[in-house]
Amino acid sequence: MPLKAKNPVLLVLIGLPVATLAAGVATLAIIGRGGLDTVGDPVRRTAQVQQVDLAADAAARRLDLGGQLSLEGPQLRVVVPRLDRGADLRLHLEHPLDAAQDVALALAPADGAWQALAFDPNVGWRVSLAPADGAWRLVARWPRGARSIDLAPAVASDDPANPGIGDGPG
Repeated sequence: MPLKAKNPVLLVLIGLPVATLAAGVATLAIIGRGGLDTVGDPVRRTAQVQQVDLAADAAARRLDLGGQLSLEGPQLRVVVPRLDRGADLRLHLEHPLDAAQDVALALAPADGAWQALAFDPNVGWRVSLAPADGAWRLVARWPRGARSIDLAPAVASDDPANPGIGDGPG
């Protein structure tokens, strides 16, 4: 003969604290992995605010750098017209959800551009291109399924005719 609960309130009195305890453990597990507010860039924290160092982006703006990243079959191709063809470049792809899936690629000069093996185009990557010394940086978002994107400094230009990322018309 199955047991019947004589009073369902008793289940609530036991179930609610158990559910609260499970939610607390899950919250601590998330925090223990670095939390949800982490960014891949080096930051300075002031209270609850993260401040990103934009010096590399400002250097790219001063050098008037810009470029294009495209996928051509099994290869990716990066073109930066104003850059010395022998420059040692690195492409960093930040996964939108899992930092363990981030990808760092060393690019090899080839045919007036830089190349490496292609990445998964069906992920909405955060892309950054920089030299090995990190002196400047170009960034972009990779929309899922795209074949090419433009790379630009993350800081605005002082020239209204040449806006930076986020400065153009809404």
